[in-house]
Amino acid sequence: MANFKFITDVSNLDLLQGLARTRRRLILSTVGGLAVTYAAGFGASWYINEVSGSVIWNMFVITGVMFLVLIVSYLLTLLVGDLTFEGPWRETVVLDGPDGPDKAPVASHSGEFLVILILAIVGNGVGLNVITGGFLDEYHTVGYFKVRLRADTPDARVSGLRDLTKPTNRTNWSNPKVQAVVVDAFDDPSPEVRSMAVWSAGEMDIQSATDRLISTMKEDDSPDVRGRAAIALGKLGLYPRTRKAVESVLEDAEQPEAIVGALRGLALMDSADSVPVILPFVERDDEQVMLSAFWALRKIGSERARDAVRKVIDGDPSHLRKCAAWDTLKKVATADDILWARRMYQKDDLGPPCEMRVWEEPHNTSHRILVGDTFHEKLIKIVANEAGVEYRDWFQRIVNDPSAPGRLREVASEVIGQIRSIESE
Repeated sequence: MANFKFITDVSNLDLLQGLARTRRRLILSTVGGLAVTYAAGFGASWYINEVSGSVIWNMFVITGVMFLVLIVSYLLTLLVGDLTFEGPWRETVVLDGPDGPDKAPVASHSGEFLVILILAIVGNGVGLNVITGGFLDEYHTVGYFKVRLRADTPDARVSGLRDLTKPTNRTNWSNPKVQAVVVDAFDDPSPEVRSMAVWSAGEMDIQSATDRLISTMKEDDSPDVRGRAAIALGKLGLYPRTRKAVESVLEDAEQPEAIVGALRGLALMDSADSVPVILPFVERDDEQVMLSAFWALRKIGSERARDAVRKVIDGDPSHLRKCAAWDTLKKVATADDILWARRMYQKDDLGPPCEMRVWEEPHNTSHRILVGDTFHEKLIKIVANEAGVEYRDWFQRIVNDPSAPGRLREVASEVIGQIRSIESE
């Protein structure tokens, strides 16, 4: 098997000799090659930015243009050498012209040739980038995702948005062109893509998309998209106008997906002013709606929800509703609930443990909608959150009680540790 040998002498290249037979032919070939290369580069950038829906095909297109750059740069280097190197350099070195005793030796100028070739390649690359409006700079940040969002299948377009919103691309999120790619996807014919697009606008903190998100939340045909738009508005932060818009949609919505999204959006906004609008939904029969309403109240943590939560607890709620209500009381309890919680703790049978429920966003951001623990644990946390320091001795008795389950003693011990941290500050 022959060994690979890197050619460093220009006289051994033997490339495109037919185009260099005469200086006139070399000039015409170089000028024509430059025109074809730059036209191909401009056309390729337009095609990729405006038409193409295949990343793989784009790789072939870009590779083809780069191949043209190499060819025309080689021709340009031959022309520069023909015009500047001493003696019949083109005829003797490039075309392997005859040598004889009457012929003076001609230097190959291989080193200079290589330098000029590299400069020509770089110069043509920069020139292509200039005439295409910075295509080479922007393709990996904007163009690449524009292409993916023109893919034929909804799954491929959703995947493009999912990749765009990965933390590794966070530095590009503030780019207005990148943001425009996401907002344009609000009009995608697929509800799955629109749902991912509105969520992406919230995840990327595209404040300029607020009006579009509000209109999508109110008008989109898909309840899932409307719900996701409300969540996105919640991610964008608390503003009176957007809060009122989400509250309005919540009051009028009928489909569970839209209701759940509006509740979660209000939870993310974290405004006590939303509590009266959220409260009626804790009585809903739909599990996701009910759990999301309690979670929103827990996230907001306003005592304005306390009476309604206690009303649910003091009634005869289902096990799941009871779990959600007791969880919420951890955050909205007042001093009036401490005695009740301590008395309830003395009861042996409060019901089976609660199972954790999680709302998971794309990229695995998880929110615990319902905490998976026992009712006795919840009671300890209710007392701890409302008046932990005052009842340190009560927690200590739980820790010292050998008959108490190990998990309850651990929880009480953790509370005491938190009290010590507070006292040491």
